[in-house]
Amino acid sequence: MAPNPPASAPAPKAARLPAAGRDRRPLMMALAIVLILAGAIGSALIAFSAGSRADVLVAAGDIRPGQTITEADFTTARVGTDAAGIIPASSLENFVGSQAVSLIPQGTVVNQDMFVSGSAMPADGEVVGLVLTPTQRPSDPLASGDVVRLYQGAGAEAGGSSGQVLVEAARVVSVGDAGGNLSVSVLVGSDQATTVVPLAAAGQVAATKLAQGTQPGVDLQAG
Repeated sequence: MAPNPPASAPAPKAARLPAAGRDRRPLMMALAIVLILAGAIGSALIAFSAGSRADVLVAAGDIRPGQTITEADFTTARVGTDAAGIIPASSLENFVGSQAVSLIPQGTVVNQDMFVSGSAMPADGEVVGLVLTPTQRPSDPLASGDVVRLYQGAGAEAGGSSGQVLVEAARVVSVGDAGGNLSVSVLVGSDQATTVVPLAAAGQVAATKLAQGTQPGVDLQAG
């Protein structure tokens, strides 16, 4: 019996080459480009924002209605110029001598509508001067821009028609010292002035202070 042929040796397995790693360089380059572009856009926006800011006028303190404006009433701040009507700091001289038409709180970025050049007097209004004794005025100090009610009378002790209301609400235009008394100018209607003036000359007008925000019948106006 013929011998069996020798078993053939198993064929060697082909060596597997290691898989090449995915090349991440294009992805990293793309990310770097995005970051560079984002930075450039951000820088451009910052530059644009800085370019749209300017020094503007700001109320240095509370400005009362009817107050005549001086340089000391303003300070400056650097703000965005998007708001309409704001006043560049370079225009300060144009507003010196103008008058405020409403209360402007300290720190307000002012605009052109808050002032009028020349007189803010309405056509149907007149300014009347009063000299008020301590008994004819409130203990709470009066200031330009306040609103007062005017009564006929020499004060708390006045008799007769004392206490009759002459003007329901009048805007205080200015206040000054009068040797222990108080000199007060108020804006009243022209029809009211004919009654108030002779009584004021006789020292027969007293005043009380009304709540802030009270609107007088005749008021300062914008031009």
